[in-house]
Amino acid sequence: MPLAFLLVALDNLIILRSLSNSEYLLAARRQSEEKQISFTERKTKGLLKIVAKRLSENDLHKKSAREYTH
Repeated sequence: MPLAFLLVALDNLIILRSLSNSEYLLAARRQSEEKQISFTERKTKGLLKIVAKRLSENDLHKKSAREYTH
């Protein structure tokens, strides 16, 4: 019984190792790309919020300057 168990475990390790060389690397690369895309999207959204805020502040300053000069 223990020998059969060891042979099955060894066979499973060989299969997992052959899968891990290709599929594991592909899965890891895919996950890394997804994380990078998510990070980039968050950064872009943050930058867009900053730009929108600055543009609205700039518009307010222009309006108040126009009111002050007229």
